[in-house]
Amino acid sequence: MGMPVDPSTVSNDNVAAAEATLRRCGDLPDEAIDLAEAALALALIDGGSVDPAPYRRHLAALAEDLVAADLRALLKQVAGDSVELGPTHYSPVGNRAALLRLHNNIKTRLLRLNRAAEAARAAHAMLWLAPRDGGLWRESGLIEAHLGNLKRGIEALETALGLGLPDRQRHETELAIKRLRGKLN
Repeated sequence: MGMPVDPSTVSNDNVAAAEATLRRCGDLPDEAIDLAEAALALALIDGGSVDPAPYRRHLAALAEDLVAADLRALLKQVAGDSVELGPTHYSPVGNRAALLRLHNNIKTRLLRLNRAAEAARAAHAMLWLAPRDGGLWRESGLIEAHLGNLKRGIEALETALGLGLPDRQRHETELAIKRLRGKLN
C-alpha cells in the first residue's frame, strides 16, 4: 500500500516536475515509457494529496494476464452468448494506452462529480501523454468551453480538427467552434 502524499510537501515545483515527466512521455515511443513513473506523475497532478495505491492497483488490473476462459466468459457476459473470443480481444495494451485509460477513468469520475476544472486538468495531463490525439484535444476543448474558457476551447477544438477526427466528430466539432465563436462576439 502506498503512502498518501502529504499536501504540505506538494509544491508547484513537484507538480511542474510531474507535468514535465508526462510531456517527456508524450514524445517517447510506447515501449520506452516508464509506467510506474508516469502513473505516479498522474497521481500527483490529480490533486497532489492522493494515495498512489489506487493507481498502482488499477495499472496492475490493466496489466494482469487473464486466461482465455476468463476472457471468454467476460465477453459473453457483456456482448452476448453468440460472441466468440478472437485474437483482437486479447491483444496487448501498450504503456501509453494503459496510462490514458487510467487517467480517462479519473477524468470521467471528476466529470460525474461535476468537478469540471479538475477534469480539465486531467484532460491536459492526457494531452501531455498523447499530444497528437485529436480526440483528446476535442474532449479538452469541450471541457474548456463548458468552464467558460471559450478561447481555449476553440483553440483546442481547432487543434483537434487539424490532427484529424472521424467524420461525425469532425462535423460536431466544426459546429461547436461556430457556436463558441458566436458567443465570443
